[in-house]
Amino acid sequence: MSSDEHDANDVRELHSSRPFWRHSSITDWLQRIDNIGANNEITSDTTQSGYERRRSPKVDKESRVVKGLPVNFYDLTYLDGLDELQYLDLDPKPVLSVEFSDSIQL
Repeated sequence: MSSDEHDANDVRELHSSRPFWRHSSITDWLQRIDNIGANNEITSDTTQSGYERRRSPKVDKESRVVKGLPVNFYDLTYLDGLDELQYLDLDPKPVLSVEFSDSIQL
């Protein structure tokens, strides 16, 4: 649900940009999920393939919208720009809590 591009100066570094339709608060949540169960030798910003992933301030304006996600996953500006038929076609689901329990080690 993110677009990754290589850093021009370091091909081992990936920059992730947020899709225009995704709410910015979901990025942190998704990144935390990526880090669950990661190998102890790998830092929280390094993927198992050896790439370092960094958050880019860029917004991917050409990403394809994923339909049927919880409504709180969508950017409010994006949702406000939809007409009724577009909203129905998006088919957003009820809000999903993005809180982690204390039992989940991150």
